[in-house]
Amino acid sequence: MQTNNVIIIFDLDETILTVNSFHKFIEYEFKQSSLIFKFKILNAIILRKLRVITARKLKNRILARHKLKDKKELEEYFYNFYKTLKDYYDRDIIAVIDNYVKKNFDVIIITGAFYDYSIFIAKELNVKELVATNLKYDDKYFTGEIDGMEMLANQKKEYILHSKYKDRKVIFYSNSFLDKPLLDYSYKSYLVSLKSQKNKIRFYRTNVETKT
Repeated sequence: MQTNNVIIIFDLDETILTVNSFHKFIEYEFKQSSLIFKFKILNAIILRKLRVITARKLKNRILARHKLKDKKELEEYFYNFYKTLKDYYDRDIIAVIDNYVKKNFDVIIITGAFYDYSIFIAKELNVKELVATNLKYDDKYFTGEIDGMEMLANQKKEYILHSKYKDRKVIFYSNSFLDKPLLDYSYKSYLVSLKSQKNKIRFYRTNVETKT
């Protein structure tokens, strides 16, 4: 297979990582927060479970503690959080990515996770590009909110359709059928199963036929 007509895409949460990074971010925030903000986090989680607020509003409430912080200061904060995620790397998936990179395939990560910590993972894995959910900054200060659309579900497919990769065949690895739009669109698509013998990762082809 020629490397210049294929793009390899990986999801991040529960694919490259064995956990949901936002859930870990909530835990991290809780440990770093004052008693008052701990209460606000718990209140937001309860409201989300009751479906009183959207997932996006939950994320904005979790991020609110950092409103008006300098971008440089936040970069260090997210870097320290990223270091805690290294314990959750799936080494089998990392090996697959490394193999593609060594063979000069263009590998990108598309994720609903926040760009501000995902970028450190992307750089470590030496992938070509990271497409993630952005945070909104006013000049160099954080507004406390997500910027634009979250990179979830159909947004992943839409990004590819309107990007420089639109004419390439897509090979996509994800853990979830929530990514069905891109799984269906892909030339080859794989569901990553965390439930297999001896905790060994296996790749399962979806029911999408390989396109010729």
